[in-house]
Amino acid sequence: MREQSTSNQNILKNPPLLISILAAIVVFIIALLIIEQRRNIKITQARFELATEMKRVNVMFNDFFSDMYSGLAAITRIIDDKGNVHNFDTAAKEVLANNRRLTSISLIPGGTIKYTYPATNHSALGKSILYAGSKEEAAGALAAFKSKKIVIAGPFTNFSKRESIAARLPVVIGDKFWGFASALVSLEDLLKTSNVKNSDSSQYGYSLSYLSYINGKECFFLGNKPADGPTTLEEQMSPINWKFYITAQQSSFSLFWLPSILSLLGSVIVGVSMKRTLDKTFKLQTLVFQKDRQIAEAQKEFKAIFDNAPIGFALINQETRKFSNTNETFRRIFGLETGIFPEGNEPVAGTEEIFSDILAKINEIKDDNAGQLSGDYKHVTKQGDEIWTHYKLFALPAPADQNRKYVVIAEDITEKLAAERKLKHSEKKYRYLFDESPVALWEEDFSEVVALLRKNGMMGKSEDEIIEYFTRQPNALASYTGLVKIKSINDECFRQYKFNSKEELFAHFPKTLVQDSNLNTSKKILAAICNGKHQFKSESLFYDSEGKMRTCILSWQVIPGHEENYDQIILTTVDITDLKNSKEELRKSLEKLDHQNKRLLDFSYIVSHNLRSHASNIQSLTDLILSSQDIEEKKELVIYLHKVVKILGSSIDALNDVVTINADVDVSQQQVKLREAVDKTVHVLSDKIRQKEGVILNNIPKDATIFHNRAYIESILLNLISNSLKYSKPNVCPVVSITYSQENSEKILTVNDNGIGIDLEKNGHKLFGLFKTFTHNPDAKGVGLYITKRQIEAMGGRITVDSIVNVGTTFKIYFK
Repeated sequence: MREQSTSNQNILKNPPLLISILAAIVVFIIALLIIEQRRNIKITQARFELATEMKRVNVMFNDFFSDMYSGLAAITRIIDDKGNVHNFDTAAKEVLANNRRLTSISLIPGGTIKYTYPATNHSALGKSILYAGSKEEAAGALAAFKSKKIVIAGPFTNFSKRESIAARLPVVIGDKFWGFASALVSLEDLLKTSNVKNSDSSQYGYSLSYLSYINGKECFFLGNKPADGPTTLEEQMSPINWKFYITAQQSSFSLFWLPSILSLLGSVIVGVSMKRTLDKTFKLQTLVFQKDRQIAEAQKEFKAIFDNAPIGFALINQETRKFSNTNETFRRIFGLETGIFPEGNEPVAGTEEIFSDILAKINEIKDDNAGQLSGDYKHVTKQGDEIWTHYKLFALPAPADQNRKYVVIAEDITEKLAAERKLKHSEKKYRYLFDESPVALWEEDFSEVVALLRKNGMMGKSEDEIIEYFTRQPNALASYTGLVKIKSINDECFRQYKFNSKEELFAHFPKTLVQDSNLNTSKKILAAICNGKHQFKSESLFYDSEGKMRTCILSWQVIPGHEENYDQIILTTVDITDLKNSKEELRKSLEKLDHQNKRLLDFSYIVSHNLRSHASNIQSLTDLILSSQDIEEKKELVIYLHKVVKILGSSIDALNDVVTINADVDVSQQQVKLREAVDKTVHVLSDKIRQKEGVILNNIPKDATIFHNRAYIESILLNLISNSLKYSKPNVCPVVSITYSQENSEKILTVNDNGIGIDLEKNGHKLFGLFKTFTHNPDAKGVGLYITKRQIEAMGGRITVDSIVNVGTTFKIYFK
């Protein structure tokens, strides 16, 4: 409560604030009254227009209903007193000709349609309107029967499957009910002719309903029931059980709320503006009062202020054309020696010595105290220094019987001019650095882009929202980017694109754009602007004049001082294509070396284990030889030692092969004809093939080639085919089939045999391991498949195996 009381007291003690608040309230109330009056006028006008439109529609509807009445009256004349119908088709044709709005005319004795015209309605013949038609149709007919009057009902779907409106006239001959005369009108024709339709462009909204003859409920067949309001009219139509609603397509928001909100904002602006004006007025009054008091109380203080003003002031007497008063700044600027001096006592440097050429212009100042002279003036001091000043010379108001005085205001602009010259020099230097920069520089203007973004309310939206919007609206993106102005580029730009001149670059610039990259970069730049960012960096793509795609780092920076409108942008593009390619090659080399190091590390563990095992065996045997006293035993141990050394030598040879494979980092590749490579391998193994009585089936096409190392291919084939021979089944002729195929982008070499097979479930995990054997064959060393796999993988390929024990084995080699 105390804070609220203090706030109220502050308002009361602040007259500008109180007056501004009251003024804003008054303006807002007046605006509301005007808005309400305007709204009432609009509503009255709208209701008048609605009434006119409703009257027009009623007239159109009544024309249809009038035709229905006329048609019924005419058709009942052909029924005689005995209930017989004469010349129905002729009469009906004449009725429809005279009442063109009718779609059909029928006579319904006893409720069953026996006569109808035209022929398109013959599907209704013999059908009862009380039982075979819709319930609403039957209820309308019963209403006509009970009222003994014409009843117009509908709409309902008639027997011809059309939405229709029916007028039913009960026919009574004597006191006996004979049946009905019926006239039908198409609902579509009625609405189309009356121009009653709802669309976004319609000035009015229409709704039509009928009161059900079954339950009395209101059923809408056009539009929905509108909300009650001042711009909605409704009418119970006659002579049909319809209600007609018509609504003006105007929102209360545009009539009242929007103007009210704008009026509120305007009132606030008026209040704020008035407060600022009153604040200035009150402050000015206070300042004038304080100054007057200060002048009255302390003239010396005023003179001190005058004397220490940052701008030079001087008074010139009209009669003497001499200085009558000067301040310290004025004296300092022009090198005057004395201080404030009385009338007639001129300083050492006279007035004519300083403003001789300006004094001649005093007479140009009008006698009515209007007008002034101004310009730049150069003064040379006694020391020879040039002092530049900007001066203004004007007359002080004076009574007619007194001499006029002129005021000279002088501002030292020497440093300002020097700064401007320095700025021009800096601009020349900047332009030189811009033009001669080794980096491609683009000077661009985004001011129109920013203006359009602000106009469309895009500023402040998140980057994701902006990017998503322009992804969905590519045409909008083109309209924004088309507003970017390229002010200038340096020579490095056309050199970067490999053109001969700037003009050639601009002429072919659209061809240099990589569509997807350019669109993504443009979207990111617009998103950065909407988020108030002043710099941006991204990787982008472009085509040079030779059509080669290049990669660049695009940097976008707003020049300081131009952050508001983005009218000075420096864009740099640095071609990093060669750098990226070098990095990629370096990365691949490092990956290859890393992979090689891992394999060599694994290999070192294997070598360590195997050599340690052989060394242990040799040491044990030598210890036994040295400790044995028996010559025969020593001979036997030496034989064993020889076998171990031989095995060690064999292991070292195998390890040497593995080292050769693992040590190859860059292996040369060439096109290898597979069929010739297989034939060469078969020739090398011809002795073993004859010994095994084997059959080698080379089913590879003559033109089949792969890009691989020739020596590796021959080694792979030699290992796989020799293994097929080595591990063939006893007493069974070994058959090795070699085929070639392609799947997608891979080339497949298949080696299939009918040998002893491999138990993959038991030994599959160690199949390609170094020194891993799983047969009792004394020739098995566990090196061949290890080397084969390494040689395939070294060229980026892969190998798979499928085998069944005692059936055979299939190796598949996949080449890129």
